[in-house]
Amino acid sequence: MLKKINGTPHVTFGNTSIPIYEVTSRPGTWRAVWKDRDSGKRKVIQRSSKPKLVKETEKIAEELDKGLVRLTGLSRDQLFLCQRFLAIDPDLDLILRLEKEAALKQATVEVVLNRFLEEKSRSAKSSVGNTKLLRIRLKNLLPDFGQRKLVSITTEELDEWLFDFDWADNTKIRTRATVMQFFRWAKSKGYLDTAAEAENMFDGFNTKVEIKVYSPEELWKMMSEVRSEFHPWLAIRAYAGLRECELFRKDLDDPKDTLRWEDIDWERKEIIVGEKVAKTGQERIVEMNEALLSQISQYRGQTGYICSKDPKRSNGPDDPAETTRLGELTGNGWIRNGLRKSHITYAVALNGVSKTADLCGNSHQTIKKYYQKTLESRKHIAKEWFKPITSP
Repeated sequence: MLKKINGTPHVTFGNTSIPIYEVTSRPGTWRAVWKDRDSGKRKVIQRSSKPKLVKETEKIAEELDKGLVRLTGLSRDQLFLCQRFLAIDPDLDLILRLEKEAALKQATVEVVLNRFLEEKSRSAKSSVGNTKLLRIRLKNLLPDFGQRKLVSITTEELDEWLFDFDWADNTKIRTRATVMQFFRWAKSKGYLDTAAEAENMFDGFNTKVEIKVYSPEELWKMMSEVRSEFHPWLAIRAYAGLRECELFRKDLDDPKDTLRWEDIDWERKEIIVGEKVAKTGQERIVEMNEALLSQISQYRGQTGYICSKDPKRSNGPDDPAETTRLGELTGNGWIRNGLRKSHITYAVALNGVSKTADLCGNSHQTIKKYYQKTLESRKHIAKEWFKPITSP
């Protein structure tokens, strides 16, 4: 749209307005002038006729308008932040610096990790062998954290992640040191701010980790309220103890697969966790108990992935992640790997270390070290956990 503002013709689109004028020294030639939003530099186009200039300037105005912040659509908190920002009288250099910092904070673990390894491979101080060792130790971060923003990862999550590996303590300690090195590098490059916990990552690996579990009553609450698309996921994790990554993976490019309905042998009452599904890469067969059968027998005959949606993904404030919903039901929040830890804890009380280790894909040493406690006092609770209940 062409209209006059203070006597000067302007091409307008939405809230964007670009002035145009006839070049004094060249009658019949028209020029438009505006400022580039990214660089802040003055930009000019010039055409031999006014209609040509107006037509091209309209397209430019439309593109510029798309990048405008609509103040009328901002919340009260967003308006407050805008006011605070404008109060410091920002110049272009400050805006560009803040934009760069914000972009770094959006980087995923996979992106930052690749840049870290690339820099190490180019460094004269890092040998080929050392770079290879870094790659081997850090690649284990990708299945669980690869697509997450680096800045969102917490120390507690990493500690839980490290604990969940069926490794010797020395291996965990060396891996912890490598992860600390990676996070410190990320902090030095601006991917983490000064408030990040990179310097305190894994403050000493604690071999006496407290195993947090759900009670049977909490499981029953979750089982009665879980949304239908996540019902099989919840039942299999609680009653068969499968790992989170064996039922759902965020990374579509991951060569690993996840469990399908075709992997269940209904006649033999077994779940076949194949090599491409098992986190350890070794096939195992999990016996289905009566509690699990009572929950998932209704799905017999189905095909495809058992869990095709991310239970940890939120679709907005009015549609929280399934794990958030279920955690709120218990009153204590969602326990990371809590379903598997609960299953192992109660299974050990009833079936012993060896059988539980084989079914869950852990070493006997790990199960004995972390889960074999006062078993007699847990047997009555374990029986309640594995008691069949009516499916929703």
